Amino acid sequence: MSHLFQVDIRRGSPDIVMSEVLSTLEGLLPVKFTLAGQRRLEGVGEMIVGERAGGTSCDGSGVASSLSVPPNENSAQASVLKDVTVVFADDPQVPFPFRGKSLRNRIGCAVNALKVIGGEKVLASGEAGPLWTLSTMGDAKHFRSAFPLPRFGPEGGLKDVLNEERFVEILPLLHWLRDLCAPASYASPPLRACFMFDDPNLHWQRYGYVDFKQIATNAAKENYHVSFATIPLDCWFTHMRTAALFRTSSKYLSLAIHGNNHTRKELARNYTKP
Repeated sequence: MSHLFQVDIRRGSPDIVMSEVLSTLEGLLPVKFTLAGQRRLEGVGEMIVGERAGGTSCDGSGVASSLSVPPNENSAQASVLKDVTVVFADDPQVPFPFRGKSLRNRIGCAVNALKVIGGEKVLASGEAGPLWTLSTMGDAKHFRSAFPLPRFGPEGGLKDVLNEERFVEILPLLHWLRDLCAPASYASPPLRACFMFDDPNLHWQRYGYVDFKQIATNAAKENYHVSFATIPLDCWFTHMRTAALFRTSSKYLSLAIHGNNHTRKELARNYTKP
């Protein structure tokens, strides 16, 4: 990676730098975790490990953005996960998919609710109280999480703590890191709808009730995209005007490969090596 952002870990044991979750995230994001005092890069963030409910979220300087998490003393394996209800605030600092939502999730550790400090706002709460808070000092953001860093063991992987059933423990960390690394992040296009039709070919300007020109016109007007799952063997003939429409309307129309022969379990077979 061309640019690395350093995260200094304060009050954590030396082993935490080599924890599975942090080591994995170093390979996915332009970030380097180091113990405070071992500076190799310009520090842009602080992770404070060991702050329990009621602790401060930073050293008072307000210069570096920070995330405070409790120590990981009893993180459990997947076999003993427990269900929790998490209610997210309708706040711009909450990731968009969860903003203002309530959901059930699974966690692998006991959680103590945070005690809100003056000036903090609550981003997420559980049955016992606040689980994720934010305060600001100048341009720096100071997050506190009630969730310790999750563990997945040497035989596990990030998918064990970041999946549809279990992700809330690592969400505050990921959100904070994405904010820190934003200057080096790819600017994603805004979300917009995409519709898909199954099996159309380009033998004519219509496929049953599917009128390609009408769809392209409406998609351009309403700003959405339409993809057509097309069988390659069905492309033995292509209507030239229809192909030209797809070329000139590529922002709104596209083709996706739908198998080859379109036979049962075509893409799920075990083929011999050539």
